[in-house]
Amino acid sequence: MNYKLLRKQADLLCVEWLKTMVPEGEEADRITVQSMPSMLPDETHLYAGGQVRLHAMTPKWIYKQLKKNPDITLEELMR
Repeated sequence: MNYKLLRKQADLLCVEWLKTMVPEGEEADRITVQSMPSMLPDETHLYAGGQVRLHAMTPKWIYKQLKKNPDITLEELMR
């Protein structure tokens, strides 16, 4: 398993997800891998049930899901 490729794939899936959150025709074309970090919230973790958990749909969370299943799609992640 090539972890470098999984990280790149996680970034691409995160960009793809961000594009679904923007109304059509607006800034969807401006969302790239380079601009993605500025569009995500600064806080990547949350405290729930006495535990610190990783927010869903962050690049790190997507990467962890890809490690479990490298062929996962955006639709499967969003379930």
